[in-house]
Amino acid sequence: GEKTSVVLGEDILLKLSAVNLITKPTMHVQVIIIPPSGMSVTSSAFAKSGAGQYTTTYELEPGTGKDIEVAIRSNQVGDFDVNGRIIYYFGDDRDDAEDHTLTLPITVRAEAEAGFTPTPTATEDGMKTPGFDFMYALCMVLFIWYYRRGGIL
Repeated sequence: GEKTSVVLGEDILLKLSAVNLITKPTMHVQVIIIPPSGMSVTSSAFAKSGAGQYTTTYELEPGTGKDIEVAIRSNQVGDFDVNGRIIYYFGDDRDDAEDHTLTLPITVRAEAEAGFTPTPTATEDGMKTPGFDFMYALCMVLFIWYYRRGGIL
């Protein structure tokens, strides 16, 4: 997500990506975003919806990646969790499919606080990317899986 602390009524863009390394066979992947209750979905890209879930499936050739995007608007004050899920396998190896869940906490405030700078905020060198922590977690899950399978190094 691009923001994790918002004001009531503010829009939030959720994005979850899947990337297949160039050294791997075709990756079959399903990506799911589950927005929390207390928020309204205002748009979605590259996704099908049903029962409060937004999902898409891809076949990713080596060296390619795809995204799923869902825009939501906060309807009530509080702390919420957006859940993301990724299920994937390589080639025809369905028996070794991996299934991982990620959680992105979002805080909704009644109004902007004096002197408060909402996320995203820049680091001292100004190089922080909004939502990077969520994407970093996803990349680390994939890296650990590749490493365990002996695909790296």
